[in-house]
Amino acid sequence: MIGMSRSLAVVEAVALALPVSLLFLLAVPNVLLGATGYSGIVAIVPTVASAAMAGALVSSWSLLVLFIRGGREALSSETPYHWVMMGLGLVVAAAGVASVLLPTTHRFVTPTEDIWMKVGAFSPAAVLAIPYCHLCLERYLAWRSNYRLERP
Repeated sequence: MIGMSRSLAVVEAVALALPVSLLFLLAVPNVLLGATGYSGIVAIVPTVASAAMAGALVSSWSLLVLFIRGGREALSSETPYHWVMMGLGLVVAAAGVASVLLPTTHRFVTPTEDIWMKVGAFSPAAVLAIPYCHLCLERYLAWRSNYRLERP
């Protein structure tokens, strides 16, 4: 029997994580090919952002499947690597949202602004904050249930 919280995680995986994963697979070639004409830090940003998002998606899928199969107890035994990678992916997604919302400053787009607009392709990944917060809450509740009340 699967619990209500785990069934909610299944809905989050199908309705949020799966579309974001498919969008990521479609966006990465555009982002990486758009940076081929630049050099230096401007060319490195899309590659690092793509690698961070790939790690975040793998970690989010790993944590979601782990929670769906094993419940809260499985989350409490997981290494911090997946949690950090998922948080890093949310930082990249927040940078993508910021790059979409911030206006350009020049009449003609500079190479730096062009790269930031390409990083904006990762902005749909901001919806991964919902399963991330859900899994963090479940991990906290697992930790809290292991906390014993001691009598004086």
